Amino acid sequence: MTGKSERVITNACISVLRDNGWWVLKIHGGPYQRAGVPDVLAIRNGVAWWFEIKRPGLEPTKLQRHVMDELRAAGCPVHVVTSAAEMWDIVKREGD
Repeated sequence: MTGKSERVITNACISVLRDNGWWVLKIHGGPYQRAGVPDVLAIRNGVAWWFEIKRPGLEPTKLQRHVMDELRAAGCPVHVVTSAAEMWDIVKREGD
């Protein structure tokens, strides 16, 4: 697969959010963290948004989809994105 790495896409997403006043946390998986949590937590105006970052053509795992469904059920916006531009379009459309 060619194109940008997930790390490059994630860093671009984080930069766009921070540059626009969002509080942002990159989630780093590890043995003490629940598996399947989306890559980025972004908070603005008291609302926690979650973003799962994927390279174009890749899909979330079954576990990731399950955790995203749980977050949505808790009232959080959750999105799978493949670029900073796609992420920002969603944010602008749904409630920045």
